[in-house]
Amino acid sequence: MAEQVEHKPLSAAAAVVRNPLSVIAMFVLLVEAIATVTLIQVRAEAQIAVPLVWFIVVFPTLIALLFFGTLWWGHQFLYSPMEYRSDESFLTAMHRLQRVEARQEAADLNPRTADETQSLQVVDRLLKLGDIRAAVRVGRTFLEANQYDIAARLFEHIQKEAPSGHPDRYNAMANLGYAQIGLKQYPDAVRSLTESIGLIGEHKAYPWHHLALAYAHFQLSTDPSDAHHADFKKHLAAGKKHRLFAESRDFYKRLYPDMARHL
Repeated sequence: MAEQVEHKPLSAAAAVVRNPLSVIAMFVLLVEAIATVTLIQVRAEAQIAVPLVWFIVVFPTLIALLFFGTLWWGHQFLYSPMEYRSDESFLTAMHRLQRVEARQEAADLNPRTADETQSLQVVDRLLKLGDIRAAVRVGRTFLEANQYDIAARLFEHIQKEAPSGHPDRYNAMANLGYAQIGLKQYPDAVRSLTESIGLIGEHKAYPWHHLALAYAHFQLSTDPSDAHHADFKKHLAAGKKHRLFAESRDFYKRLYPDMARHL
């Protein structure tokens, strides 16, 4: 049986200095006390007393401003691991904070001004934190801005780096297919979209998966009797019978004007 770790109560001194807030409070108190005692001793000498008075007034104000700045931009540094029930809860809180910061950095990306290198750095940070969905959203910002080449490379990178069994992997593959349609790389789009449907499962695929795949086959079909035309009909039917299709029919007609008459 594993040994039980005995948690002894903190001493009074240890309890006071167990986090950065206590250390800051003790430091300010000590400095103010020393300054006040010194002021009493030199009150008759104006050359020393006047600067000392200004120090006593300005110092706590500066500390207060720095404290609120830290509270606003880096409040996590005001707590120590001892504030948490266990090491695991401390690490979990830090991990969640890192994910929030990474997501905020991703949300601030502007596809019109951000370069590919910067976007890859944000994606890599999200991937290291296991936030595949947020990484995909970075690629989506470029996809929606019609920057299909950058979007495709971001989705390919996510596919390469994401764990093979991750549930959001299919999302990256599907969006890669949409980017390849935008680039008119229809054979590649067929492969990507077919794989994405295979990852999520035929019964779970949404209308946009099937209709995008139908469109790629539609562009590759040269004859009503070829295999691409048959696959176009198959996925068109699967997309149209989905319960979510009716409410977005007009959207799909605008998105795929070449096959609007089939929708």
